[in-house]
Amino acid sequence: MTTEIEILARVTAQQLEDFRHYHEREHVLLQVAADAAKVATDLRLDHLNELRADVEQDRSEFADADSAELIRTRIEERLGILERGMAAQQSATVTWSAAIAVFFTLVQIALRFIS
Repeated sequence: MTTEIEILARVTAQQLEDFRHYHEREHVLLQVAADAAKVATDLRLDHLNELRADVEQDRSEFADADSAELIRTRIEERLGILERGMAAQQSATVTWSAAIAVFFTLVQIALRFIS
C-alpha cells in the first residue's frame, strides 16, 4: 500500500512536470506573439514607406511658392491687359453710340427745317 508521502510525492512530481510543460508552452506562445508583432510592424512600416513615396511623388507635381507667385503675377498682368482692352472697347462703343444718336438727331432736325 502506498503511503501518504508517496502519493504526495507523486502529485508534487506531476504538478512540477505540468508546470514545466506549461512554462515551456508559455515561452513558445510568447515567441509566436513576438514574431506576429514583428510581422505586423514590418507590414506597417512597408505601408508607411509606400505612403511616403506617394506623398513625395505628389509633392513633386505641385508648383513651389516662387513658381506659383510668378504664375499669379503673369495672370494678373494678362487680366489687366484684357480689362483695359474691354474698358477701351466699351468706351468706344458708348462714344460711337452717342455720335450716331447725335447724327440722326441732327438729320431729323434738318429734315424738319427742309420740309
